[in-house]
Amino acid sequence: MRTRLTLVVAVLALAAPLSAATITGRVFIDANGDAAWQQGEETLSGAFVSDGTALVSTSSEGTYSLDTQSDTLFIVNPTGTWPAAGFWRHIGATTTSADFPLLRQEQKLPFYFLQGTDLHVKREAADLMARYVLLEPPQPPEWGMPEMMNSWKVLVKPEDRPKEKLNDIDIDNLMSVTLRDAGHVAMSTLLVSGCQSSTSRIIRPVTVRVSAKPSATEDP
Repeated sequence: MRTRLTLVVAVLALAAPLSAATITGRVFIDANGDAAWQQGEETLSGAFVSDGTALVSTSSEGTYSLDTQSDTLFIVNPTGTWPAAGFWRHIGATTTSADFPLLRQEQKLPFYFLQGTDLHVKREAADLMARYVLLEPPQPPEWGMPEMMNSWKVLVKPEDRPKEKLNDIDIDNLMSVTLRDAGHVAMSTLLVSGCQSSTSRIIRPVTVRVSAKPSATEDP
């Protein structure tokens, strides 16, 4: 139990803001795969670099400058590219520059993904969170296969189900993220253009109330 408390305090300590620093760098196509820019390698303008608070766009020469107090920078890689050496950079006390090499990648558009957001603990909630993780979890009621079988509710009979695709969603290009928070799960699907999104499309928002003993499930 003491290990849990130490872990929570340590994570919050690591999240403390650093002194303000100006980080510069370049976004480029890494033609030779060495993750370092050389004269002649293509640079990319209009790529976004962020620390989670500030957001800047690269210049016509593919360079950027960002004032930050964060310990992390990341890139929103342009459509048709993929990070060659990771999409984020750790910013230490002596870090002054961070480049982002990219690779050309064929990307089928539109690109769909399912997004969920986890909880983030505020600094003032550290004591509450530390005490929470020390609590013994309650024992959920038994819910075995017989109870699940008895709870099934057939919404659409197998013979009445569609025999062909009835939407324009590119199933082969669909990514999902499961959101699990206290007592509920929220899911939504967004349409993005590559990895840079200027518009979004919610395909099917779903909110599910989670309990230890669900009242019904759909027939598989």
